[in-house]
Amino acid sequence: MLDSGFFQQFNVDPNRAMHDEFLRSLYEWGLPGLLLLLLFLGEAVRICVRLIRETDSKEAWAFLAFLRRSSSA
Repeated sequence: MLDSGFFQQFNVDPNRAMHDEFLRSLYEWGLPGLLLLLLFLGEAVRICVRLIRETDSKEAWAFLAFLRRSSSA
């Protein structure tokens, strides 16, 4: 994060810079927070799949593509 030149040492939060959201939610909120995050993401994917089946929504396809891209990065 510091090598990019955008962040300075005083405004970098190592907790958010070095870990992903799953580890952060587990660290900050424990198991209930991690489960809520997973439930939220599962519901968002379920809604997108339903929209794709019913209306072939371009926005739902874009959301799923974004999730796919961010999970492989």
